[in-house]
Amino acid sequence: MLGFNNSAFIAPILNFSVLQLGGDLSKKQNHLENALGYYRAAEVAAGDNSFQKKVALGEQIKLLCGRINKCTDAVPSIEKLLIVDGNHPWTLNNMAVWYKEMGNNMKAIELLRKALAITSFGAAKTNLVSSIVAEARLRMKNRQPSSVNEDKKIEDLLVEAYKQNPRDFELLHIFVEYHLELAKQKPDAIKLAKNYLDEMKTAENGNIFRYFELEKQYKIAAETKK
Repeated sequence: MLGFNNSAFIAPILNFSVLQLGGDLSKKQNHLENALGYYRAAEVAAGDNSFQKKVALGEQIKLLCGRINKCTDAVPSIEKLLIVDGNHPWTLNNMAVWYKEMGNNMKAIELLRKALAITSFGAAKTNLVSSIVAEARLRMKNRQPSSVNEDKKIEDLLVEAYKQNPRDFELLHIFVEYHLELAKQKPDAIKLAKNYLDEMKTAENGNIFRYFELEKQYKIAAETKK
């Protein structure tokens, strides 16, 4: 098996299928950098064949993000794949997952919105809710009490996620957290916190211990509003 890093040099020598096979065998032997080189060469060898290019790019991304743990290095491959196959809902969904893994929640949300605009499917809905929850948590961490515009952005994101799945435990959890925090400036927000807390009782994938902990926080906050 050839070992190489210069994919542009080797690609003209071997055809796409041979290069893909070289990548697969190298990956099986855990020679991950060699496998990456083969898949990059396969991308070059694919030329204008969009299907082959999509396959080669997909292998690069899976290798960098899933095995080598250098997902940020996969961004150029992800961007190229979105050019080649950016109207396929599953491609959009899968690339959104990697963007979320890298902490780019808004890019993930953008891609998932596009996927769901093409067709509605469960995986994209679940990932959209998850990405929104992650982004909302980040924004709440940096939230300034006087920032009305930022509060509006957080609320809009949470409402968007709620429309996708009103029974998601993590989403309802952050709804309660957000309104408990908001109640420090707007006392009426405590009522909304209670409403979402009640909805958590029938949420999907609930965690009873986290529910009781949040309920305790609500009771303390509600007591201060009397």
